[in-house]
Amino acid sequence: MQPRKGSAAAKTLGRLVNVPFITPRYLEGLIECSYPAANNAIEALVEKKVLREKTNQKRNRIFVAEEVLSILGHAHGVPPQEALEEAQRLLSL
Repeated sequence: MQPRKGSAAAKTLGRLVNVPFITPRYLEGLIECSYPAANNAIEALVEKKVLREKTNQKRNRIFVAEEVLSILGHAHGVPPQEALEEAQRLLSL
């Protein structure tokens, strides 16, 4: 099942190739939506196994499109875990 056209989840899907790791707050600015809409989009994509939560925290969570990250990391010779650590550093978490 595809997300509704124009929904926050659909807008997020189109951005994951360029930004394979996101937080709800970052997504809010990226697709210009409310925080609840960003959070709902992420949850919908987690449910569909497009995104996966990687921090095991209640706050400051990072969600990763692991398949995208793996493909991009492989293409650039960077292991996915190293790319995730760099993402966490860049997001100052």
